[in-house]
Amino acid sequence: MNWYIVFFMLIGGLFGLATYTNRHLFSEAWVKRTDGSDPDFTDGLLWWTMQSCFFWPIALVAGIYTHRAPARRR
Repeated sequence: MNWYIVFFMLIGGLFGLATYTNRHLFSEAWVKRTDGSDPDFTDGLLWWTMQSCFFWPIALVAGIYTHRAPARRR
């Protein structure tokens, strides 16, 4: 396996572990934080980390947009 791919996935895994508690901010749409009353596999840390391994650049851009969108509306 190429070291670039390993590095990309390692950064994604670290991104997933670091952003798990705020994962609602890294969506393409406005998503409210769930209260955790009805957990399923897609709400888990493992799922978020696996997604982040591959899609962390997209999630990062979506997080930046989510962070800056309210400032542009004012």
